[in-house]
Amino acid sequence: MRKTVVREVLDQFAPASAVLSLYSDTDRGRRTAKEIVIALKNLNRDALRLVEDWSREDQEAMRDLLEKVFPRVEDLSKDLPRGWSFFVSPQSPPFTLPLPASVAAEASLGPRPRLFPLIQALSPFRETLVVVVESKAILFFRRYGAELTLMTRRDVEFPPRIKAGGRYGMEERRIERHGDEETARLLREAAAEAKRLYGEGTFRRLLVFGARELTQPLLERLHEMLPTEEIDLLPESPEKGEGALQSLLDQWAQSRFWQEGEGLVVRILSEAPKGGPAAAGLRAVLAASNRGGVHQLVVEEYERRRGVRCPSCGSLGIDEATCPLCGHETDEEPDLLEALVQQVFEKDGEALVLGRPSLLREWEGIGALLRFVP
Repeated sequence: MRKTVVREVLDQFAPASAVLSLYSDTDRGRRTAKEIVIALKNLNRDALRLVEDWSREDQEAMRDLLEKVFPRVEDLSKDLPRGWSFFVSPQSPPFTLPLPASVAAEASLGPRPRLFPLIQALSPFRETLVVVVESKAILFFRRYGAELTLMTRRDVEFPPRIKAGGRYGMEERRIERHGDEETARLLREAAAEAKRLYGEGTFRRLLVFGARELTQPLLERLHEMLPTEEIDLLPESPEKGEGALQSLLDQWAQSRFWQEGEGLVVRILSEAPKGGPAAAGLRAVLAASNRGGVHQLVVEEYERRRGVRCPSCGSLGIDEATCPLCGHETDEEPDLLEALVQQVFEKDGEALVLGRPSLLREWEGIGALLRFVP
């Protein structure tokens, strides 16, 4: 999901001369309603202050746009997302996305959209197709950002389980056999529909939820049709409704993300010292990224670091006076990590923010898997 979202933001605002980036923490589990309202009003004020140099027409358009956007977030309904991102420029329409994780409130204005908070919020989550199996319906949801959207619904009638026994055992067994065949048919159709939706979209995960006697055979069929490690069962839960499903999806994603992050760090630290396709430490990662070699960037946590950028070819560095690629004199880059993640995505790589300490701490908290041996 993060790569799809970031790519969309970069494509939309690539020609912009100035991009306003806003992030808001609207997590009701972390802050009271009053605190959220105050923070949103402050964010609105900061945003208008940042665009004071825009033309009067653009300033009025921004004021009207924020008046439309902020009340929708300020209503503090039970469906309020944990975080919220917003990007706009005079040359481009706004891009907004509810986030499945909280982010620190901030407003910034620059030649490019500010991406690091967006990447950090989306790192544990992927665009997910969720198949929910109920006794009278099979529902197909899309999880994108913080939104869970019903894509399609199939009304079904799974036959009740019949146990053979007693005088009418043979008849009961016949009914049971017929019920098993009907259940198998319905699950085959559900698997075929899931395969179609998965293939037509940009999904990175497929999760199944419901009673185990139905979801387990469906999962087995899906593994035959879509050989991917990202097909799995959500745990059963007595809670019902989309809110409970959202909570299960968040828990599953966070658990899988922890495993994914640990695996990436281990791979980086095992390959980099022996000259394999990996880099550890800021200088080595920058050198690989400047050449378009970063496949998967891994950063522990955000830290504002100053660096340098070549105005001629765009290469990044730490303190080099001249660009190691083209020899041009470098300029100061005030936010090196932000510039790095943008460069990685622009060169079709991907970035992941762990949001916690790891074994990369001894390597300045940064590493990367590469497309080729450096």
